[in-house]
Amino acid sequence: MASVAVHEDRSPRRRLWRSPRRVEEGELSPERAARRLAAWAEDAARQERWLASRGGGLEAPLLGAGGGILRLRDFLPLEAAENTLRVLEALPESVWSLSEQGGDANAAEHRFWSADVADVPQLAPLRGVFWRLLPTLRGEPTLPIFSCGRYGASDHISAASEGGE
Repeated sequence: MASVAVHEDRSPRRRLWRSPRRVEEGELSPERAARRLAAWAEDAARQERWLASRGGGLEAPLLGAGGGILRLRDFLPLEAAENTLRVLEALPESVWSLSEQGGDANAAEHRFWSADVADVPQLAPLRGVFWRLLPTLRGEPTLPIFSCGRYGASDHISAASEGGE
């Protein structure tokens, strides 16, 4: 089974950058971010343009990854990514689940926190967006499951589980 890693580059270089929207409008509240995210996700014309700009879906890139991890940098439009991040940053600790494995033959060594998109009502609009990215795989219908990961200072995934990187 292939997996997709969509992430924001949080290197120190990017950490200094602030979105013009956040500077001009003040910090974006999680509630406003959720409303903006829903408006983007429910706008059919914007979705069609966005999907077309990304090759129409994920099936071909996933198949090309040969069962490995597919990394998609800057995949979401900046505003959608910012709104998603703001919602995630405001989630209470109780939403996050610890995933930890010391490493054995069946699982790579890892420690991080995750939240299923289906368990975060503010991110519900993304479920439909993600489904549109992968409605079928090898001719069969799909029901994609997407999770969000959070890494702290001591969290990690071994190189073997990240596709050797």
